[in-house]
Amino acid sequence: MEFTTYITVIGKTLSSPELYADFNTFFEPKLAEPGLAREINLAKHAIFARVNLLKVQQSNVAQALSSLAWYQKHS
Repeated sequence: MEFTTYITVIGKTLSSPELYADFNTFFEPKLAEPGLAREINLAKHAIFARVNLLKVQQSNVAQALSSLAWYQKHS
């Protein structure tokens, strides 16, 4: 497996601000590598988007789960 594939796979699994920071810390020095920069930037974008989506939708998901739990108790 190519090293760039590892970057892509890792980027698809991370979803917290702390892991995003860790990813940046680890891969920032490798951005100078022409063969890696594209994959690193794509993974950074994907992780950042996922972190923000979770942040924005967290209250909506919690509310939906809460109402589902209430409905199951009362049906």
